[in-house]
Amino acid sequence: MALRYRRLRSGAMMPIIGFGTYKLKGEECYNAVKSAVLDAGYRHIDTATMYKNEADIGRALKDIFASGIRREDLFITTKLWCSDHSPERISQKFQESLDSLGLDYIDLYLIHKPFSVAGCEDYPNGDTFELSYIPTTAVWAELEKLVDRGLIIDLGISNVPAALLLEIYSSSRIKPSVVQNELHPYNTSENIIKFCKKLGIQYQGYGSLGGFNYKHDHQLTPLIEHPVIQEIALKYGKSCANILLNWSLSQEACIIPKSAQLERQIENLTAIEYKMEEDDIKRISQLNQNLRFYGVALLVKAGIPLYD
Repeated sequence: MALRYRRLRSGAMMPIIGFGTYKLKGEECYNAVKSAVLDAGYRHIDTATMYKNEADIGRALKDIFASGIRREDLFITTKLWCSDHSPERISQKFQESLDSLGLDYIDLYLIHKPFSVAGCEDYPNGDTFELSYIPTTAVWAELEKLVDRGLIIDLGISNVPAALLLEIYSSSRIKPSVVQNELHPYNTSENIIKFCKKLGIQYQGYGSLGGFNYKHDHQLTPLIEHPVIQEIALKYGKSCANILLNWSLSQEACIIPKSAQLERQIENLTAIEYKMEEDDIKRISQLNQNLRFYGVALLVKAGIPLYD
């Protein structure tokens, strides 16, 4: 299957569909990454310090490179966690990521959260989270130094509202290449997607299936069980999950679906092979509730009304 790419600010090409690894650990992570690259054909792996699986991915990458795939053929993303925003910890944690992954450089390095919190090193475990007043712009300036050294190709930020994104964009020497935010029909994010496009920033969505494993105080039908999604999936002869991935792609977003099963990994890649009719895309978009599933507990524990 031929992959499709988006050109980033540096000129690097990022696959439109990457392989997400959140909550994959140990042998499951190792095997999933190997199958995703060697058997399914993914060329973009997304991880983060907070996922605690960089070493498992590093083992998989070692075997992948031994198979003949070149480093320059893969696009690797990892992220700086919000407990590591002080200057000395930034360089330390970045080097730890490089060492764990067994790499000499990172294609895309993201600020995982646009705020600094002490006490969340083992998140989601822990109850005492304290806001640290380290400006995100100062964190960005430290990361620019790593770009200067050739250790990072492109920089980006995750879970960011438009106002903070504008501040980083306005003050930075090296502009953001990617914004990675939660994106699904319950959180369509139309305005910030348009804003990123205006700034020349590629939008990348995660949580494409709508966080169906997360419990919140709402009575909404999980997206993969929603009658509208089921009806449209039947129309196109696709699974509900595939329709949801295709919807995110229709928003001109890149995506990073996750699965430990090879069959599902391959199926997820096929989401780019068709285009839904505009009326169907609009029907799905009308399900929007401005609802976020991921990282809500951290915001509550740290007392940060980030999106209010």
